[in-house]
Amino acid sequence: MGLAMEHGPGTISSRLVVAMEKFPAKIEASVFLTAFAPDTHHNPSYVLDQFLERAPKGFWLDTQFSSYETAAADEPLTSFLFGPECMAKNLYQLSPSFFFPLFS
Repeated sequence: MGLAMEHGPGTISSRLVVAMEKFPAKIEASVFLTAFAPDTHHNPSYVLDQFLERAPKGFWLDTQFSSYETAAADEPLTSFLFGPECMAKNLYQLSPSFFFPLFS
């Protein structure tokens, strides 16, 4: 038996969930660490939307934003991909520097 941990942006389709379902006898407990946890009163994206509105100027650095349209949405949606500099300076700034080459 073991303890499994995952850190992610509040995703539902988690690798840890798959592992828990696939190997229930091997995982006694699991811990989900997340920076964005939705509540039950707002849309799932509410917390992330609030963060996007309040992020300090210059936070995004080399993050790439793009817009796309879907038949289900009334207006274009925005996706983003954190760049290596943004991850190193703003998301993983407390991590050992030997992890930084993994970001690029």
